[in-house]
Amino acid sequence: MTAESPTATGALEALHGNGLVRGWAFDPDHPQPPTRVYFFLDGWPLGVAEANLSREEFPELGLGHGNVGFAFKLPPLTLENMHIGSVLKLCLDAGGQWDLKNSPMRIDEKIFEILQQGMQQARLARLRGTLDGFIPAQGVYGWAWDPEYPNDVVMVYLFDEIGLMGKVLARNFRPDVKQAGMGHGRYGFSANLMNV
Repeated sequence: MTAESPTATGALEALHGNGLVRGWAFDPDHPQPPTRVYFFLDGWPLGVAEANLSREEFPELGLGHGNVGFAFKLPPLTLENMHIGSVLKLCLDAGGQWDLKNSPMRIDEKIFEILQQGMQQARLARLRGTLDGFIPAQGVYGWAWDPEYPNDVVMVYLFDEIGLMGKVLARNFRPDVKQAGMGHGRYGFSANLMNV
C-alpha cells in the first residue's frame, strides 16, 4: 500500500557492504497489507520493499504484530554507479515525500569504501572458471567468466609460490565452454609463463 496516513513511521537501520538495506516501517492506521518502502538513489526510483519481515521486539514496543521489518538488496548496477556524495533515500510514498528516520543517507568516503569492498567480495564469490592445464613451453590455459555480467572480460591473475607472476584477460573463444551453456563462450585464456 502507499502510505497515506500521517501515523506511518519507520527507519533506515543499516546499509551493509553487500548492498543490503535493512529497516522497519509500520502504519498503525493500515496494518494490513504491509507498509511499502520506496527506494531512491539521487532522485531516481530503485524499487519497493514490503515491510513484512518478523521483528520480535516490535509487538513489545506497541508497534503492531511484529512483521514490520524490510530488507532490500540494491541492484549491482546501482552499486557500481554509486559515488561519494550519492544520496540514498527511503520513503513511505512513491512520490518521495515521507522519509523514513535516518533517511536520506549521503554516501560518504567511509560508506563508499565499505560498499566497494563488498562489491569486490561479491564478484569474487560469483566468478567461475578453471585452470585446465599446463603445456611445457606454451604455458597455462583455462577459462573464467562472471555469470552475472557475461559480457564483461575477467582478468585472471597468475601466482607462483613467490607471488604474482602476471595477469591475462579471459576473452578467447572456447567452443566447449559455450556448449556447456556459459554465455557466448569468449571466456578462455592462455598465458606463456615466460611472457606474463
